[in-house]
Amino acid sequence: MNSGPFWLANISSESLTVSLITFEQSYRVSSTGPEIPFELSPRHFSEAVDQSLSAAAESANLDPDQEPDTIALVIPPSWIGIDGKILSDKLKLFEELFREMKLRPMGFISYDDAIAEANNQIEGYLSSFVLVNFQREEMYVSLIYLGKVIERIGKTIVGEFGSVLLENALLELKTESTLPPQIIITGSYNDNILSSIKAHAWVGRKDVETFLHFPDIKSHSPAELTSIFLQAVSSQFDNSPSSTPRPKVEPEVEATVPVGETEIIEPEEVIVSEEVANSEPYGDADLVEVDPEDIGFAPMDDNFSPVVDSPQAVIPPELEAVPMTSNIPIATTKPKIKINFPKIKFSAPALPKLQSKTLLILLMFSPLLVLIPFFYSKAEITLFLTPYNFQKTITATFDPTVTEVDLGKGVFPSLSSVKELTTSVTVPTTGQKTIGDRSTGEIVIYNKSDKPLNLSKGSILSDQGAHKFELETAIQVASSSSNFALGVINLGQTKAMIKAADIGPEFNIEKDVMLTFKDNPETTVIAKVNSTLGGGNRRQIRAVSGADKTSLDSRLASAIDATTDKYLQSSISKIPNSIPELTQTKKGRVEYNREIGEEADELVATVTTTITTFSLNDTHKSKIINALFATDPDFGNVVSNYDQFSLTIQSKNQATFAVRYLPKIDKTSIAKMISGKSQKTATSLIKKNVRRVYNYQIATNLKAISFFNPLPLRTENIIINIK
Repeated sequence: MNSGPFWLANISSESLTVSLITFEQSYRVSSTGPEIPFELSPRHFSEAVDQSLSAAAESANLDPDQEPDTIALVIPPSWIGIDGKILSDKLKLFEELFREMKLRPMGFISYDDAIAEANNQIEGYLSSFVLVNFQREEMYVSLIYLGKVIERIGKTIVGEFGSVLLENALLELKTESTLPPQIIITGSYNDNILSSIKAHAWVGRKDVETFLHFPDIKSHSPAELTSIFLQAVSSQFDNSPSSTPRPKVEPEVEATVPVGETEIIEPEEVIVSEEVANSEPYGDADLVEVDPEDIGFAPMDDNFSPVVDSPQAVIPPELEAVPMTSNIPIATTKPKIKINFPKIKFSAPALPKLQSKTLLILLMFSPLLVLIPFFYSKAEITLFLTPYNFQKTITATFDPTVTEVDLGKGVFPSLSSVKELTTSVTVPTTGQKTIGDRSTGEIVIYNKSDKPLNLSKGSILSDQGAHKFELETAIQVASSSSNFALGVINLGQTKAMIKAADIGPEFNIEKDVMLTFKDNPETTVIAKVNSTLGGGNRRQIRAVSGADKTSLDSRLASAIDATTDKYLQSSISKIPNSIPELTQTKKGRVEYNREIGEEADELVATVTTTITTFSLNDTHKSKIINALFATDPDFGNVVSNYDQFSLTIQSKNQATFAVRYLPKIDKTSIAKMISGKSQKTATSLIKKNVRRVYNYQIATNLKAISFFNPLPLRTENIIINIK
């Protein structure tokens, strides 16, 4: 296939994106259109492709006459039948698309096969992992083992996603080997889903064992997926820089060569096995587009049928895919590939004339040249070991004031950190209050009796309108006196100040108005206003009501929770080895700026919350691990690694301590044991002598002569990695 541009469509069961792929020394993503949802109808599907494709072309400033007319498809496995072709109902979507947009199909591949293929190229070996693809209400799990998809399971997500749903799906996988400890997450996932999967207890549980190691969990964004799909698709092109070199297979040849002539006759037609067909393309032939019928598409109009550039190459079988099934082994059929080799003739080369003595010396030392690779040989051995698991559940109290473990009392040392958070909330007041001033003034009191009259403070007086007033001070009024000679009676009198019993302007009364006392008859005492009573008034103001305080308390509680959660989410994760379950929160006394009934436009409440967090450092971990597990007979055979320490708080004061350690092995002894051995012998020795090994990988630098070159003789050239 040439190095021209093409479209790459990433299609899920509910949406799609189209990317423009160009070639500039290597294939790259020039632009990507937006993700467009679609309905399962030909018209909606074509419109969605057109919308994303047009946006990608516009982003790349591509003129319409420069747009490519070929497209590669990455589709869901559920769209592919057991025969390796696209299902008929889905095929109608593509028929309409190619007809309307005048596009030619290059081929298709399922998304999980594409990710497996790309991973094999990146890692350099056949990788194994669990692929989880999220859609809006569904989850698809693919098990990839040694570079191939061996099983698929689909699950419906009801309500909010929980990691238990993924765990149950993994337990349904029917595989005789241990699940590979790597999970790759793709599709419509969010941070909550990713956090739930990462926080799940995948290992160390009593009744459930999904992985031997805590799995490496990573996710791919849409942009990363596009690059991965491009890696998988472009690796099928013989001129792609991303394609990895694969060994050529030479066919067996039987030929009769006349004496005096050197001739190699290749067979006219060779049937190559599937393994060979998936190897490196032959010669300089380009990878060509195939007829749509061969990849599951019905024949298009003559104007859109793909052009075959060369009969010597076809699209590789990797672009065939298998359907999504539930717990059903996947079966695919792949056609044999027929490749024609041209006849090639070689004339006998003429050797230069050499002196017989010089030629003899060269022949004597030529066997030594074979030994040169042995001195430059290097090997990297990766051993996958089954770890030791130690676990114990006990009653535990974490005390920052102690430094040693007391198993008898269940007390463990820890660190504590205290943080004070101040929260303040303000609400407008809604209460109403009537306020004002009371009338005041001077009166004259007249005593009609012949005895002095004592009146106490607060004595009540009233006018004819029933307006009440109070004496502001206690007074004594002199008795009256009589002058019979003149016929005059002099009443005892005194002045006093009075104040209205309530607020309001109605208590402002005029001078000379007569007042009477409530507890004294008019025949004994009477009063008269000496000067006008004034100053009485009334007005409405905003004040604090009981409802205002109730509303403020509710909002304050929510604000305290929000402030506390924000701190815990942003800060507690930054505390190394923190124990979130032990976090203590204590709310202080609430302070209000006004009380109920007070005049105010706003009511403000302020409270200080104290948060105490607990954590463990490596010294604490070491002391805890040694105190709990040092007596275990397997504890002496492990390599310490505090990163594999975990603590789970089940309930109040109940804690489960768990630690996972790799077995301790002697790398020097292993290197000596396998140095100079063939890979087959080295494999046998590793299986027999290395404890708890369940898998291994051997990589050498001189792969071209690996069939006769053993592992390095020098042990320093053997690197041993433990996983």
